[in-house]
Amino acid sequence: MKRKLLALIAALLAFVAFSGAASACWGTLYQPELPKALRKK
Repeated sequence: MKRKLLALIAALLAFVAFSGAASACWGTLYQPELPKALRKK
């Protein structure tokens, strides 16, 4: 019983950690405008 409870707690903490990291990382959605000097002509 104790082992199952610890596994449940570990799973919940892992879920909280992953969801927190995913919501803090918006790097994949942010795309700044390309400067004119770097654009292909």
